[in-house]
Amino acid sequence: MTIPTDNDIDLAYDQGKEAIIALFHSTFDQIILRLEALEDQLVMNGRHSGKTSSRDGLTEPKAKSLRKRHGKKEAVSVDIKVKPYK
Repeated sequence: MTIPTDNDIDLAYDQGKEAIIALFHSTFDQIILRLEALEDQLVMNGRHSGKTSSRDGLTEPKAKSLRKRHGKKEAVSVDIKVKPYK
């Protein structure tokens, strides 16, 4: 969406009433398109759709862990010899 600059408005003013109206309509058409897109996203919210909020496509994916995976540690066996009690 582009917002008309002061220069754009001055040029339209210099060109006359029709140019001002065209600039006005162009700007509002862009605003309406953006508003409709935002409303569509709101409808996609998990509260309003059949999908859960984690599956509605609006949230960013969770960051993956930066920790390195290590395999299972091997169990250490210890041989304990018990002497019989006398």
